[in-house]
Amino acid sequence: MTCGGCGKKRMLGAIKLAQAELGIGVTDRETTARRRTICESCPEWNHGRCKLCGCYTFAKTRLTKEACPVGKW
Repeated sequence: MTCGGCGKKRMLGAIKLAQAELGIGVTDRETTARRRTICESCPEWNHGRCKLCGCYTFAKTRLTKEACPVGKW
């Protein structure tokens, strides 16, 4: 059995990683630092990834249009 939406999720994740690396739609340094501090102190954070949404927080915290899945930032 396969996941019908998994391919789409992987593609969107890859696009977000590329945007963060290329500096497309990113926040300022202060906002990124604040978001990362919040993520790293959260019990749902696991060595660079959010256990709730599965995102790599180094990229997610940089992107302007992203948000914490539990509303912390």
